[in-house]
Amino acid sequence: MKELFISSSFNFINNHKNLSEYEKIKIKYGLEVMYHFITKTSFVLLISLIFNIFWETILTFFLFGILRTFCHGIHAKSNLLCWILTLSTYIINGICCKLIQFNIPLKITIIVITSIHIILFSPSDTIYRPIRKKEHRIKLKTNSILICILYDILTLKLNNIISRCLLSSLILISISISPLTYKVLKMSRNNYKVPT
Repeated sequence: MKELFISSSFNFINNHKNLSEYEKIKIKYGLEVMYHFITKTSFVLLISLIFNIFWETILTFFLFGILRTFCHGIHAKSNLLCWILTLSTYIINGICCKLIQFNIPLKITIIVITSIHIILFSPSDTIYRPIRKKEHRIKLKTNSILICILYDILTLKLNNIISRCLLSSLILISISISPLTYKVLKMSRNNYKVPT
């Protein structure tokens, strides 16, 4: 199925555009990423329907995605590990968002810890996607902090499912940019420091 999607999509693009060899490699890689994203997302949403946590999953997926755009963070080394982590993270998270109530002291504790993480460790790159330009890293960090502040304010003002999904998104992003997570998964951080 994957090969059919990639080859048919690539052939369609290739027939309508004069591509260099480098562009062909980029497009094939992009199509593979797109295929994995669509299949994983569809599967996670299907499972979330079975567990009756569809809206919690969609909301967290969206809120986490916004933060991830600027904070970046770790990526699994293999597609299988990515599937396992994605599925378990969103399903467990959706169940927690539905069942767990956060009181104000707990909210403040989570907000403080996650905010410190974002200030210190955002953006966290990977060996395959180092963030080499200093100006770009500064811009990403600034946007990460601004979004974090917005999430913090909304979390404290609201007391509903949105508040819980905001908190869980902050927790998830903190885990994904934490040096400890990189260490546990044996991956390197700050790859922009490595000479090309």
